[in-house]
Amino acid sequence: MAHTQQAGLQAQPRPLKLRLTGLALAFALLLAPLHPQNIQARLAELQAEAGFPGITAGVVLPDGRLITAAAGWADLDHKAALTPDSRMLAGSTGKTFCAAVILQAVDEGKLDLDSNLDRWLGKEPWFDRLPNAHELTLRLLMGHRSGLNDYVFDKDFRPAFTADIGRNWSALELAGFTFDKKALFPAGTSFAYADANFVIAGLVFEIVTGRKLFSEVERRVLKPRKLEHTVTSESRIDKDLAPGWLNPRTPFKLEGSTLRDGRLILNAQAEYAGGGIISTAGDLARWATLLWQGKAFSEAMLKEMLDAKPTGTGRGGGKDAQYGLAVQIQPSEFGTTYSHAGWFPGYQTEMVYFPEEKIAVSVQVNGDPVGYKRSPRYCVNELLRVALAR
Repeated sequence: MAHTQQAGLQAQPRPLKLRLTGLALAFALLLAPLHPQNIQARLAELQAEAGFPGITAGVVLPDGRLITAAAGWADLDHKAALTPDSRMLAGSTGKTFCAAVILQAVDEGKLDLDSNLDRWLGKEPWFDRLPNAHELTLRLLMGHRSGLNDYVFDKDFRPAFTADIGRNWSALELAGFTFDKKALFPAGTSFAYADANFVIAGLVFEIVTGRKLFSEVERRVLKPRKLEHTVTSESRIDKDLAPGWLNPRTPFKLEGSTLRDGRLILNAQAEYAGGGIISTAGDLARWATLLWQGKAFSEAMLKEMLDAKPTGTGRGGGKDAQYGLAVQIQPSEFGTTYSHAGWFPGYQTEMVYFPEEKIAVSVQVNGDPVGYKRSPRYCVNELLRVALAR
């Protein structure tokens, strides 16, 4: 791996399945080594243009090769370089991992997408306190069409969350911030993005299977797919976690590094199924490829995941955007994209698969989504342009 003080890159070649001869072979050998250097050079430019503290990237090419790169600083105070192996909190991108194990359970007949939650939660003493309780299904929850509000920005949650940083929250405690609240709309009639949807979906999974959601993410996804740089965020301490840099203009109004004495100043465990993942851009690009090429569950479940509906003006939606089950689908200059973004205070993630090009690109930034001149999605598109030599 080539590495300088401010940038690192890593290419992991895989043998081509086709036998190339003559000019075709010479051309392939000429082009193949160029990708890592070109990706690295453009990423360094993007980091400087945007003003990010640092940025990492992973690109999976159609032949399966993974290119990883990094630019900028992991630690601004001590001028420690960010590397491709620097891990960051992936925020809501973690929903894709949780959705995968739930869809696997649907494949196995343990769950289904369209039964009312009464089937599994009806006897729970708290169930009737859940807004729209008797109309909810896993499909509506994972498509953010439940009408549930987002506990993350609830006036009662934030003071409770910040008052005891060491507290580990149960899924039911997190779900409790939605109890007895007025629904945003009748279930299934609109779109509003909310972590609470995946908290409830995770609860259903745990109650029905009798297994912990994150344990199953590790058993069913991370280990068999060899996503060795990815872990579930169940602790305030994590090896190789790059510091994130907080902007007081975000809702949490915090400033400075996310780490103090090697520990997060916010407990990412409170994300639960709404996020819950620490990873690298390289692992996330690999995951995007596996997930949206249908290698995480059956072809039938991939079809269900990609059965997206317009988000309209609902919270977290956007022009021309559609949302399926833990996937945003929207047009781009490169054709349709499947993606999921993530934010945890101090970190941004963008994970995108371009099905027409059969290329996945992921980037992670160790800074809040405020005050920078470029967005992570812009960076994704620019790196794809390099990979396509456009």
